[in-house]
Amino acid sequence: LFNSTHSSDANEVNFFYKITENPLLQTIMKYSVPFWVISFLIGELLKFIPLCSSILAVRVLVWYVISQAVKHFIFRSCSFWIRFPQGGKTVLITGASAGIGAATAEDLCARGGKVIWGARDVRKAQKKLDDIAWTIHHGPRGYVLKIDLSSKKMIEDFVDEFKKREKRLDCLILNAAYWGPKRTTADGFEETVGVNHLGHMYLVYLLMDLLKKSTPSRIIVLGSDIHRLCKGVQFDDFMSDNGYKQYKSYAHSKLCNMLFARELAHRLKGTGVTVHIVHPGTPVPSELMRHNWLSMVVFHTFIIRPLQHLFCRTVYQGSQTTVYCACSEECGEDTGNYYENMRKDTPSAAAMDDEAAKKLWKLSCQLLKINENWV
Repeated sequence: LFNSTHSSDANEVNFFYKITENPLLQTIMKYSVPFWVISFLIGELLKFIPLCSSILAVRVLVWYVISQAVKHFIFRSCSFWIRFPQGGKTVLITGASAGIGAATAEDLCARGGKVIWGARDVRKAQKKLDDIAWTIHHGPRGYVLKIDLSSKKMIEDFVDEFKKREKRLDCLILNAAYWGPKRTTADGFEETVGVNHLGHMYLVYLLMDLLKKSTPSRIIVLGSDIHRLCKGVQFDDFMSDNGYKQYKSYAHSKLCNMLFARELAHRLKGTGVTVHIVHPGTPVPSELMRHNWLSMVVFHTFIIRPLQHLFCRTVYQGSQTTVYCACSEECGEDTGNYYENMRKDTPSAAAMDDEAAKKLWKLSCQLLKINENWV
């Protein structure tokens, strides 16, 4: 019945399965639907409270307060008692000028870490660092360094400067990401895969000696559940030359992140360097779409912003799983796991394909012109 091309019922069933198998819809169902159901029940219960039933403003206010409490229960926060040990740890995070990256850097500073804010926009990141200085006892330990992941030369300059200043690296967080119109990097790569995957891989390559010297150390890769939209690595069209779509290219780059982290974890097993993959949550308002003015103005400003405080994770909530993986004892022992909402989760089958991970590793090393046995 379901394979029949002549049955309207079959077409409707196939369409239903196609829609419900969509990973983004599944994520919304996972978190937003329980929230909506609870919020609806709260609204119905408020009708029985005399003051709320007669005064709409009071009813809305009470509903808002209770719904926020529910949201904070669903989107967990990392306990503030999970802190770095005395003396702190040295943490490097990319993409720290705004969004989840800045929220992560702020939180890790508050937990006693020495945080190096890697950012393309140095002034923006410095302002964030200055803004939190008064909130942290004795001021935050750390500083801002310029990094541009779209250029191998810029990454090399960044690492040279970093190694002059720091003698150890306890935690490397690969947070920076590009989502926007098709562009080409200084090295000739399509920018989405060039920044999100190849740029970060080259950074890890240059910092690996320091990470091994600083064991036990951690590498945290920011993945995303959007990787589920990609059924496999586009080895035949790795740079999206045959038709470019922003969301598909971004999903492809996130799948590459996942497979890179998987292979890296396998190669680093037993060295004292652990690798963790983090999905910050869907949706998290951030500046990912800043390169697309239409999406930024229409979608982000007029849709996401007004609804953010009601239904979306904040950037702080989106940063908490990364913070957990950077600080918790559990993540110092395990490696190669995928985390969401501070719990282990299962990625797509494509993200667990070991053969694809090995093939991607080899291809990436060829593109970056580095020895594939660097780990």
